[in-house]
Amino acid sequence: MPEKNLNKLQTNDGMLKLRRALKLPQNAPFKIALRKFKSAANAFTELQNREGTHKLSFRITRARKIINNKNKPQHCRKLHTISRISLHSAINEHLFHQLKRKVRKMTSKKKICILQFENISLTTHLRKSVRHKNIYHQALVFTVRGVKTDYIQPISYIFCSSTTPVIDLSTQIKLIISKLQAIGLTVIATVCNCSNLNVCTIDWLIRDTMKQYLRQGKVLEKKIFKVNGEEIIPLYNPRHLMKVLRNNLMDHNLRYELEGEVRVGKWEHIVALYNQEAGSQYKLLPLLTEKHVYPNRVSRSSVDSAIEVVNCEVGAVMGFIMNIQEIPSDFEDTVRLFFFFGTLFDSLDMTYIKFNTRSRKPRIGLISPKSTRKEIWAESKNILKTMEFCSNGESRVLSISSWLQTVENMEYLVELLLTEYKVSVERWKKFNPFVIQPKVLKKFSKRYIHILGLITSLINKGAL
Repeated sequence: MPEKNLNKLQTNDGMLKLRRALKLPQNAPFKIALRKFKSAANAFTELQNREGTHKLSFRITRARKIINNKNKPQHCRKLHTISRISLHSAINEHLFHQLKRKVRKMTSKKKICILQFENISLTTHLRKSVRHKNIYHQALVFTVRGVKTDYIQPISYIFCSSTTPVIDLSTQIKLIISKLQAIGLTVIATVCNCSNLNVCTIDWLIRDTMKQYLRQGKVLEKKIFKVNGEEIIPLYNPRHLMKVLRNNLMDHNLRYELEGEVRVGKWEHIVALYNQEAGSQYKLLPLLTEKHVYPNRVSRSSVDSAIEVVNCEVGAVMGFIMNIQEIPSDFEDTVRLFFFFGTLFDSLDMTYIKFNTRSRKPRIGLISPKSTRKEIWAESKNILKTMEFCSNGESRVLSISSWLQTVENMEYLVELLLTEYKVSVERWKKFNPFVIQPKVLKKFSKRYIHILGLITSLINKGAL
């Protein structure tokens, strides 16, 4: 065989291997085999594949940074130091000791704060503990947020699951509040989502305070609880309340009384509105999609999609279509229901938005003694007391009690801050007790939980 033909065959064979190697990361069996690798080998293999396809790509993942820098002496010393730091769950005395030094320099008004706790799902890896046989799929992160000054500080986290005992979680909440009171902070409220575990825990704390009042011959008028003699006002995040309302409304009808008439809100009216607009080229609600309307397509864990549907704008469009077309009169009940919850949500959500004259939403001013929010809350309490979910003639109260408790406690919190603590009204332009900063939780979950678990797993597997 001539030498030229031999070189040509060798070149073609090399090109074929190169093409196969470039397609290897997209191969399904290779991806399945890659999952069985150790964490260090998996990160190293993905790093090589990424560098082969994207030569100018950045190595931004922490796992890739650890693999890239683990051979350098200075980084090995840092990893060894990090592995010796006492970053454990529950109460961390080192963190509270540093907070105590900062709190000493604060004034009494700056010490007023709110305790927020939010669930973070843990899906990065699975570690087996010899002492504990439970599997925890989420972490509960506790965050302190200032009222007078805008400081946000994660202070603790605990691993939990849906089967976590209520007594254990309530004890942990009391312990953290006691620790915050010991270092000088004034905790006046707690904010959480309305999951079954959190609702049962808050109810248990309120009942425990009721028992203490009964022993003293008193009656607890507000739905609050006490820790070391200090009143704590529990609040539920209205964004999560809106999500639960949307999920229940897709399965059951909502009966309520408004202006002396019994009305029934139905989710099928929203489906009919969307189907009527689906075939039209000019839509009044272009952002409304199938994932917002159809129950089998809706993401029941999505908070944003619930707020985008149950609001004043959707109710205004439904009312406009009713005026120009012949639509059954029971659509008006759903229109009134959406206007009610849209206005109530805007009054609870403290985010200050400049009023737009084109907006369909009614104007709601800032928190002040003469604010219209108090009138909205007073009227909404009477309507919420008449609400109940009904299905096949049976009535079931599901999530309305949490709405009513949040409105009553929010009204009491505003009165307490304006009268007793003398918090300036201008502060409410930026303060929102229900907004838990996603960036703070993201940084905390990655830096304080994920890195610790990653380094520990690498050390246990012998990669470091």
